[in-house]
Amino acid sequence: MRASTSADGAQVQERAEATLRDLRARLGALEEQVTARARDIDSYVRGNPWQAVGVTGGVALLLGLIISAGDGRARIACGECARR
Repeated sequence: MRASTSADGAQVQERAEATLRDLRARLGALEEQVTARARDIDSYVRGNPWQAVGVTGGVALLLGLIISAGDGRARIACGECARR
């Protein structure tokens, strides 16, 4: 029984090591993709700084409107909050 248990343990360890190698390879590929996209974004922003500022401002404005709209609905739904 001990022989089969150690054989099972060795198989589990081999599978775990294979999975770890696979995950490291995937992580390396993902890291390369993210780095390439970051370089693309960096070069775009350096080439078009005012467009980047405008886009960032627009996104911030939209997020602010969405967040404030969520707060407004909460105040209307809560009678006690509306009286404040």
